[in-house]
Amino acid sequence: MGNISSVNFVLLNQIINRYFPIPLMFFGIIGNIFNILIFTRPVFRDNICANYFLASTVFDAINMFAGLLSRSLNGFGIDPSQTISALCKLRFFTTYSSGTAAIWFISLACVERYLASSASVYKRQLLTMKRAYISMIFVILIDFMVYAQQFYCIDTNQQILGAPQPCYQLKKNVSCQIVDSLFQFLFEILAPTCMMTVFGSLTLRNVRNQRRRITTTQPDIVLSNANQPIALHHTMNISNQQTHDLVSTDIKRKKQKRDTQLVRMLLVQVSEKEESKKQN
Repeated sequence: MGNISSVNFVLLNQIINRYFPIPLMFFGIIGNIFNILIFTRPVFRDNICANYFLASTVFDAINMFAGLLSRSLNGFGIDPSQTISALCKLRFFTTYSSGTAAIWFISLACVERYLASSASVYKRQLLTMKRAYISMIFVILIDFMVYAQQFYCIDTNQQILGAPQPCYQLKKNVSCQIVDSLFQFLFEILAPTCMMTVFGSLTLRNVRNQRRRITTTQPDIVLSNANQPIALHHTMNISNQQTHDLVSTDIKRKKQKRDTQLVRMLLVQVSEKEESKKQN
């Protein structure tokens, strides 16, 4: 009876590894393609928050392929990372580093939305595309340095709780287990979670304050006495000024609408990252 249960469990695990990642990859590919098409539109080309979203989408796609594709191949028994040491190390490194980078880009987007929604001119002037690109490069470099230890700590033919693991942490090296777990907790969970929570809350506070400050303004109506002639050029100047004000108001309204959409998208991204970390 025990053997039957054991065989059924192994078979069930194999079926899950074979077929469960396939629909996840299918919908993940579609979602990432749509995200890339949206964030590469010309209207978002110079938008810092949209560029952070784009970078997060790219690294999410890398994380998805490195994790789900390997799991599906393992279910069919053709995963080369289970037997080749170099591929095993590279799979772990790519999965963890890309996932962490994607979370950090969302955290940076939270910081950007806080600065962009601030009433302080100095804080808004801190936002430049050059600094955004530098911050992305900095995150990637730190990410690579944090998880570089996996090229030493991960290898094939390991065990966990007595069960054989073809690709896992070195079973006799306690230091690797401590360092790897500590780095994951600090850089993948604690730090980005604190950033997203703090700056997300501050962004919502800034948005509420902006709505309180907004007052409806309408163009002034120029009244004249019928007995007092008005110069034609003066009337044209007033008309041109009113047209300019209407165009400026329309541009500001579209920008505010786009910023509101980005804030909503950011909140969705933050909630998704929080849910994925809870499941992990």
